[in-house]
Formats: sequence, C-alpha cells, structure tokens
Amino acid sequence: MIEKELHLVTKNHYRNTWFILGMLIGVALGSANTSLLAVGIPLEFTIGIAIGTSKDKKAKDNGLQLDIEIKN
Repeated sequence: MIEKELHLVTKNHYRNTWFILGMLIGVALGSANTSLLAVGIPLEFTIGIAIGTSKDKKAKDNGLQLDIEIKN
C-alpha cells in the first residue's frame, strides 16, 4: 500500500525485484535453447541487478526510499 499510494520503497527493493525478474528471463531463455542456459542466467542476473540498482539510486535521489531493508 505504501509503495502503490506514496511510491515509497525500502532499500534494495528494485534490486531484489529485478534480480528475480532477471533469473526468470534467464531460465526462460535457457529452457528455449539449452546452449543459452550457461550464458543466459548469469547475464540476466547481471542485467537485473544493474537495472534494479539504478532504480534504487533514482528512488533515493528523489527521496522516495525508506531507511529500512527487509531481509528474508
């Protein structure tokens, strides 16, 4: 609710979200073509983390990042 209405996020929110999305894309590419499995998953992890970190930095610069981190 806080994210949807106020656009506030916790530390590393986008990094964690994009990491998972990158993993899913890497697995999808790997299942479509097994030769891409060894390259696709690490590449998509890296791209996901880069995009997420960039979005987290933007949220922090705009004052939309809460000073808490949720760990699982």
